[in-house]
Amino acid sequence: MDIRFTPWLFACLLLGAGATAVAAADERPNCDLASPPAGFGEFVVATGVEGRVYPRLDAIPSGYAGCQVAWGWAVEGWQIVARVEYQNGFPVRLTAPDHDLVCEYRGGELVSGPADACFDYERLYFRSYPQGCLASYFQTRTFAETCKLD
Repeated sequence: MDIRFTPWLFACLLLGAGATAVAAADERPNCDLASPPAGFGEFVVATGVEGRVYPRLDAIPSGYAGCQVAWGWAVEGWQIVARVEYQNGFPVRLTAPDHDLVCEYRGGELVSGPADACFDYERLYFRSYPQGCLASYFQTRTFAETCKLD
């Protein structure tokens, strides 16, 4: 083998690896969201404060490989409180940035992370109401007929 071609081959391999990394990131929709985009859903946290989630469960296709992100309101604006990563349509990882929490799941069971802090598998599917439902609820204390959890 001619040694002069080794740097060229190495450069090609690096470029190929970079293209693969970009493709992998692009194939994971919604994992890099910093704030709720249009189409978010609404939920109420235990303290009675409004939260937001994207995408809504009814918008997640079967076989989804991406993230569902939940935000809570803070003085600085909407802050990520939890991110659930999906593979093949099923939740596999929960992260909670404020608490340095990482929980991993396989086959519906927790396989890594503190059991006392990680969500039960069923709670990884963040359910929400359509936009505007909570504002109406907070005023009337009843949900409109069109306000259904997904």
